Formats: sequence, structure tokens, C-alpha cells
Amino acid sequence: NNRLHFMSAEEYKEAGNKKFASRDFDGAEAMYTKAIELDPSNATYYCNRAASRLSLGFVNQALGDCNLAVEKDPNYSKAYYRRGVAHLALGNILEAKRDLEKAQQLEPSKVTQEKLLSLQRIDALLERGKELVQQQQWDSAESIYKSCLGISTGLVAAKLGMGEVLIAQKKYQEAASLAGQLLQDHSNHTGGLFLRAKALYCMGQIAAVTPFLQNILRLDPDNREAFQLYKKTQAMKRLKDEGNAHFQNKEFEQAIESYNQCLEIDPTNTAYNSLVLYNKGLVKNSMGDYKGALTDLDAAIEANEDYSKAYKLRAQINTTLENFQEAVRDYHEASSRDPENRELKQQLKNAQNRLKEAEKKDYYAIMDVPKTADKRDIDRQYKKLAMKYHPDRHSTADEATKAEMDKKFKDLGEAYGVLSDEQKRARYDNGMDVNGQGGVDMSDMFRSGGFGGFGGFGGFGGGGFGGGGFGGGGFGGRRGGGFGGFEDFDVHFG
Repeated sequence: NNRLHFMSAEEYKEAGNKKFASRDFDGAEAMYTKAIELDPSNATYYCNRAASRLSLGFVNQALGDCNLAVEKDPNYSKAYYRRGVAHLALGNILEAKRDLEKAQQLEPSKVTQEKLLSLQRIDALLERGKELVQQQQWDSAESIYKSCLGISTGLVAAKLGMGEVLIAQKKYQEAASLAGQLLQDHSNHTGGLFLRAKALYCMGQIAAVTPFLQNILRLDPDNREAFQLYKKTQAMKRLKDEGNAHFQNKEFEQAIESYNQCLEIDPTNTAYNSLVLYNKGLVKNSMGDYKGALTDLDAAIEANEDYSKAYKLRAQINTTLENFQEAVRDYHEASSRDPENRELKQQLKNAQNRLKEAEKKDYYAIMDVPKTADKRDIDRQYKKLAMKYHPDRHSTADEATKAEMDKKFKDLGEAYGVLSDEQKRARYDNGMDVNGQGGVDMSDMFRSGGFGGFGGFGGFGGGGFGGGGFGGGGFGGRRGGGFGGFEDFDVHFG
């Protein structure tokens, strides 16, 4: 480090060259600056620093260095070449062409010639891009404008054309970012200002559009395109604000009318309209018009599928209507889009519990017993209904009746399996999961004799219950004993 204080300008230059070769452009710039401080008359030092600054993306500073290098050596070909490259990066096509031709004149090279040939292609590419835009061939137009920007990263015409393509492709954020880059170098460029305004408009950010349009109209009062968009955005904002004010004053019908008028201005602006539709849903929810509110929220979500607040409100309304499955779905969608929101997570959990409770079978209703029924009452009712619903009693019925009785028979076994078990019944009564397997294997029940042992059904329709009924010798089999072709089943609780 001490040696650096005693290095000559030329040594600093050589140190800069080494750093540049190793792609340490910051270090190279610092070394060339030291060389310039020691010898500010040397054009090479400025030209070399311009190269490092171009590599760092400091194009305007590089342009300044090249101007100084040409001033100190008017026949320095590298200074003209690098100034041409800087102009090209900034989109200054005429200046780039002038400097590159001068560099080629002073010292012909293949690299400079290739740059000049690429410059000649720009006009043709820009014209082709316009044709493709008119034909709405957006992907092809995008490729053309990318080629233009590959030649000249700062080419304003290519950026504006690309911005138009991105908006047509509904890539609004990319278009807004591109316009922002353009305005960094050309803060009052009306084309860049309008591109930014249009992108923000399409993103539904109506309030943010106003200052850009006002700036355009200040610079160009006759800009009809900007004036028309300004009028439209002001009308949309006014009607939405009116609707909000009516809502706050509980003037619900007037609020809906204002929102409807707002929606009619530009049906294609889905981003902004989704906000208005959400507000309509809020109003209708407050009016108790839940069906209408759901319709508006459906439309809001269709317009913006990432609208977390709309999912949340729709979930709340579905909960009110006891549409718990839909509520769970919407809370899940809202939570997935706002994962840090603890309130949404809790609301999702609550909705899941409500759904589980709603889907829980009413075992007391299935068995047709009161909640105060004791074990004896439940056993007695089970025997009665088992005989009533058993599939063998309905073997000659139509298919619909068979299916109905079969389901009732299985539900009965499931209900009995819980209500006849003291611990499971207590958990069920408290709204808890029963846990483990529930239900009764009906075939085992009857085969083992069940309540006092009943062996098989006597011939239904042919003499009633033979064998002394319950607790006796069992029921004589319809086809010689047992439950004919009865299919075993298990019901699982969990």
C-alpha cells in the first residue's frame, strides 16, 4: 500500500489494465483515476477509464471521459469508438453512427464495422416492429424490439414499442418498470410518461396515473391521447369515491348506483373493476343481499384471482349462509395469498371446525332416540330398527328402495357403535372426534346371537319370525339359516 503513493501515472495505468483484464472494473476505474490525477493531459487514461465505466454501466460518465479524450487527442480512434458505443447505449443513434464512422476512418477494424452494420439494421427493425404491432403479432413484435435493444439498450423508440407489446400481453408490471427505466434518462419524455401512466392504469392504480398525465399535458397541452385517459380516470375515481361516501352514510342503493356507473366506463380494466365489484359486495352484504354480494365477489375474483380480501369476504358470507365447504375453500385461498396473516389462519381453522360439525351425522336422529336415552333404550331401539332396515327384508324391492334401506342399515350400525359405547358417546356429545373405529359389523352381531342370540331370519313373508323371536332359538333361515347372501361391512370413525 505504501508503494502506491510513489507510483507514476503510467504505473497506475498498467495496474488499471491488469485489474480490467481480471474484470475488477471498480479497481480499474480507481487506478485510472489515480493516473489522471497525476497526468490530466493524457487521453489514454480517460479512454481507459471510459472502458471500465462502460463495463460498470456508468454510461454518461464514460461519455464524459470520451469527450475529454477526443478533446486532448482529436485523432484517437479508440476514444471515438468508445464514445460511439456510449451513444449507442444511450439510444443516440445519429451520434453513435458519426463516432463509429470516424473511428473506422482513423483505424479500420472488423469490430467497428460490425457495429456500423448493426446500426444500419435498426431502422428496418423498428419499422418491422410497428408492422407486427399493427397486426397484433405480439410475440414476434417482442422479438424484434429485443433485437433492437440488443443493439442499443437505450433506444427510446424500441423501449416504447416494447412497452406497447407488454401492455398488450397484459404484462403491466414489466411495462411500468420499462417506462421507469426510460424516464430515469429522459424524465420529461412524453412517450415514456404515457407508457408509465397506461401501465399503471391497466394495473388499476388510478390515483397514481394522475401526476404522469398532468405532466404530459403540461409539456404538451394538445396531447389528445393523454387528455382522454385523464378524463376517463378522473370520472372513474369520482364515481368510486361517491360510492364509498354513500356506503359510509348507509345510502346503500345510491352507493350501488355509483359503483355501477363506474363499472360502465371501462369494462376492460379488470384490475380497477375488481375493486369496485368488491365494494359492491360489501354494500350488498350490509343490506343482507347475500346472493347479490356473492355474485359481485365472484366477478371480482374472476377479474383478479389473487384478490385476498374478496376471498375473505366471500368466505364470511358463505359462513353466514352455512355454506361451510365453500367458506373453507375461500379462507384457504385468502390465506395462501396472505400467508403471514394470523387472523386468516384462525378463521380458516374455525371454518374447518364448523364444516366438520355440519358434516357430522346426527346419531340420535338416525336411531330416533332422545339425547337423554340410556343404554337400555338404545339397545332396544337398535334391535327394532335393525329388523326394519335389514337388506333381506327388502330383497324384492326396487333398486332405489334397496339402496335406501342399505344405507339406513349401515348408518344404524355406525350410530349404535358410538352411542352404545360410553366413552365414544361422551366424545361425540362434546363435539370431539370419536377416534378409532366405530360402528358395528352387523353380520357378526347377528351370527353371534347378538342380544340374547338370534341366529337367522325366519322366512319374511312366510310365517313371520320362527323360533321364538329374540332371545330364543333364533330366526329360521330364509334359505336354511343365517343371513343368506349378506355382505359384511365395517364403519370406521376417526
